[in-house]
Amino acid sequence: AENFFFSTYTCHGPVPGEVGLAPPLQGEVRRIDSDGVRRWICSGGSYLASAPNLQLDTQFQGLKGMFTGESMSFMVVSGVGPFLVSGFGRLSEIDLNGTLVVDTGHVVAFQDTLTYSPTKAGSSWVQTFLAGEGIVLRFCGQGKILVQSHNARGFGKTLGSMLPQRS
Repeated sequence: AENFFFSTYTCHGPVPGEVGLAPPLQGEVRRIDSDGVRRWICSGGSYLASAPNLQLDTQFQGLKGMFTGESMSFMVVSGVGPFLVSGFGRLSEIDLNGTLVVDTGHVVAFQDTLTYSPTKAGSSWVQTFLAGEGIVLRFCGQGKILVQSHNARGFGKTLGSMLPQRS
């Protein structure tokens, strides 16, 4: 069965089946075991797959999404069971108890016990926009956050400038 956003794979018969999954960019795939107490919020296209008993929903970021320059919505995963996320490069898990500032392009997933707000990377909004330093997310609270070592947008800008012009 298939819907607009997801494909569902079911094995019929006595022999177990396998499904091969590949993220859009080279990097790491991480299994997260959702405990049913905390929801996980996945940024951009980091959500890859999940067990059928988990609930999936989108969370519209509104102005936060437009402001950060990243995806306009997050994928929210809740319930008990495993799911997979992917990241560009290496994934690192951080147990946060306090405040952490992360570049928007490095956020993969975080628990809903953390609050976040976009803020400027530079000392002023003018410097942030003119210097191309971008927007960062300030996370506060206690919970886990997954970050990726590479920033796809930065990689694209670097690679794009090296490609020949289209004719």
